[in-house]
Amino acid sequence: MSSFPGLDPGLGARPVTVTTPTPATNGDDRLCVIVNSGSGAREAERIARLRAAFARYFPAGRWSIVAGGPDRIVSQTRAALAEGFGTVVACGGDGTIAAVADTLWSEGAAGVTRLGVIPAGTFNFFARGLGLPQEIEPAVAVLAGGFARPVQVGTVNGRVFLNNASIGLYPRILREREAIYRRWGRSRIAAHWSVLRTVVMMRGGMDLTISDATGSWREHTPLAFVMNSPYQLDFLGIEGGERLRGGELALLIAPETSLMAILRGALRLGARRAERHVDYTIRFAPGFTITPAKRRLLTARDGERERMRTPLDYRALPGALCVIGPEAVARDAAPDPAPGGMRWGGALA
Repeated sequence: MSSFPGLDPGLGARPVTVTTPTPATNGDDRLCVIVNSGSGAREAERIARLRAAFARYFPAGRWSIVAGGPDRIVSQTRAALAEGFGTVVACGGDGTIAAVADTLWSEGAAGVTRLGVIPAGTFNFFARGLGLPQEIEPAVAVLAGGFARPVQVGTVNGRVFLNNASIGLYPRILREREAIYRRWGRSRIAAHWSVLRTVVMMRGGMDLTISDATGSWREHTPLAFVMNSPYQLDFLGIEGGERLRGGELALLIAPETSLMAILRGALRLGARRAERHVDYTIRFAPGFTITPAKRRLLTARDGERERMRTPLDYRALPGALCVIGPEAVARDAAPDPAPGGMRWGGALA
């Protein structure tokens, strides 16, 4: 039985097939499932469904489930690594998965410990890009019969992001959204209102110096997005997903324009109708360095806010994670419709 504090010992697991090429793993067949949990009857039901699914698909080995709030994800992942689990499974949205992946990377375990994913968020871009099912039991079935293969991540100042990292307008939207959620509760209307309120209150753009391997240039913009997910780029109807699959990042820059033009561009982007050189400009490179005027800047990584020192150094790390997915090649998965239809408030979540 595991000595991992707070874990719920399960009935077990069989080894996951590892395809080549793949990073060397530690050979341990145990799984630790990190659940970003809330409270109440619905959360208890989800934990029960997880236990039932693992009992069905992993009857011969060992697995454990640990649930806690967002502030415990990093410490729980570190504890799982210290215990020597061969696979750490993130159950939650893109922010939860990115937090687990970032901890694997920062602890030097990204090429040694396998990452499993059970999507339980709103948009689940990373899981969709892997071709993973969106329901608990089919996702657990993939963990039992899937394949581990190297997957690219992006980093900004050494911190991992899976889908995107941004500065400017979007991190401010997230800050406003969290404040509105605390006061009025979570809803799609509240999410859209946070976008509108932030754009209306915006006071000018950012003066940025940007450099890549080809040289440097200056931009004045309200929003800069660095994207690692070819799935998300394809989903937005923006060409260039093959460049990301080939080991690069995409840098999207919004034009400095009027309030109405910004709102119109956001709507067009969410509707997959955005036009290059009108609603955005885009560049591709293995890495970018962005230097704003401020020495510290509010940033976002996969929907989670953080204030970082500048300059901001973005790098693509091909094959940095060993991720369990279906037999089909994960990063080539074609976009499927998001639940309930994508809207401008969440297209870049």
